[in-house]
Amino acid sequence: MKYIQFSGLLVMLLTLTTTIHGQLPLSEVFDMSSGASYIMDKQPQGAKTYPKNMVIRFCTVCNQKGNFTDDLTAEADHHEGGGAGKWRGEGNDGVSVRGGTDMTRASFLVRLNSTGRSNIAVGWTVRDIVSNVNTNCLELQWRVGDSGSWNNVSGDLYCQGAQSSGSSFQVTLPDLAANQSDLRVRWIYYETGSGARDRLALDDILITSASSSDVVLPLRVRDFQLEKDNQGIRLTWFATNLEEIEFFEVEESRDGMHFEKIERIPNYTPGNSEQFTSYRSDLSQGRYYYRIAQVDLDGMIHYTPVKTLEFHLETTTITVYPTIATDELMIMGADGNRIKIVNSDGQICYSGARNSSNVIDVSGLLPGIYFVVVESGTNKSSFTIMKA
Repeated sequence: MKYIQFSGLLVMLLTLTTTIHGQLPLSEVFDMSSGASYIMDKQPQGAKTYPKNMVIRFCTVCNQKGNFTDDLTAEADHHEGGGAGKWRGEGNDGVSVRGGTDMTRASFLVRLNSTGRSNIAVGWTVRDIVSNVNTNCLELQWRVGDSGSWNNVSGDLYCQGAQSSGSSFQVTLPDLAANQSDLRVRWIYYETGSGARDRLALDDILITSASSSDVVLPLRVRDFQLEKDNQGIRLTWFATNLEEIEFFEVEESRDGMHFEKIERIPNYTPGNSEQFTSYRSDLSQGRYYYRIAQVDLDGMIHYTPVKTLEFHLETTTITVYPTIATDELMIMGADGNRIKIVNSDGQICYSGARNSSNVIDVSGLLPGIYFVVVESGTNKSSFTIMKA
């Protein structure tokens, strides 16, 4: 009897060991089968849980540089101060990672149920939170299920220094990604240089799809883009075979799921140009989602992938000087705003509201590169200075 009890206990221990040392638990699958879109556009600073339906992984020991297609098996630790080899929430800038000595590679992984869906379109933005001497990159990969190599796509590569911080990307996954109960999408973080590593943030993720019963082709709209200024958002796109199109409709959403028709545009422009534009003004601050509906002469409707953009009203110009500071730093045009000074390791060295003198004492800071972040509501401006 004692032997049987011991055997059962041994089996339980072996099972527990397998669970702990085997593959780490994955996130819950986000269900797109009913037409829902996956959205991740912010992660609260100080949050110690991953964004919804996402897990963040590092490798345990990896010196390999460049792209990779293997799985990562180390649980990513959280670190509010932004230490090397850690992840953290960046508020309105999404979620970030920074590589360390033994954790040079990382990934953000999302699982999706695309059953009954096609035309899986993935959009995202990459931001530099801390820039160092190394060159770190983020790019997209995908696969079906929990085994096999990861697949690369084109037009998705961001490398610090090669592209501007805040660059946005939009890709459509191959047909093999459609109608899958366990579609996996991940953004891989890796280095191509040496030295101190960059902290990169992944933001504004939007994954949309179309019903498999919809006719995806022949969509003749291409190069659909959004651009903002201080007064509004401009939509531009090109189209071909205009003689087969009756008109276009611009659709707008605030949540990425419920769209409203806001403008109808005929299929011709002065000079018979293939470029079309629409301008949205009198907008409130916040995130907007847009898509173009192409309505053909036979009544068929085809949709572009959804594009998203954060709109902020900018009414003042903020100036920070000198760029090489010794004792004092002047910040003009930041009335009522909150100011942070962050060092190259991501540590906050100063935080407070702008004072009436517009002067911040930086004499106590160590020599080096610092980032001055001016926040006003959801608006954020960043400036680089050197402390001599």
